[in-house]
Amino acid sequence: MDKTASYDKWQCGFYAVMTIMQNNKTIVKNAYQSNYRDLMEKYIFKVIYSYVIDIVEKVAEDMIVEQKHKDFIAHFYTLALLALIHEWVQNDLKEDPKEIVQQVATLVQGDFKNDLQKYAK
Repeated sequence: MDKTASYDKWQCGFYAVMTIMQNNKTIVKNAYQSNYRDLMEKYIFKVIYSYVIDIVEKVAEDMIVEQKHKDFIAHFYTLALLALIHEWVQNDLKEDPKEIVQQVATLVQGDFKNDLQKYAK
């Protein structure tokens, strides 16, 4: 898998999470308003993190970067995406997930590489 494929996979994964949530809006809204919100957010975090760490690892292939730094970068971006999802749910899941994913993709294009280069030895 090349870096582009990994980047596309990350975007597709984020879009899939949002689409599933939108298709199950009533369940999602009820979960967010219940005691199970933490469980749902932990699950969403794990799913998104798996996509983000995949791209971070792929971009870092030709660099020497400590794992703790790669993990931190992935954690940081995952929290940002989780915050976007939280706000989206609070706004009744109205905005088109595709538009949100495109906005994020434009914003972070090249950022993973730039961030990794800051930690590279």
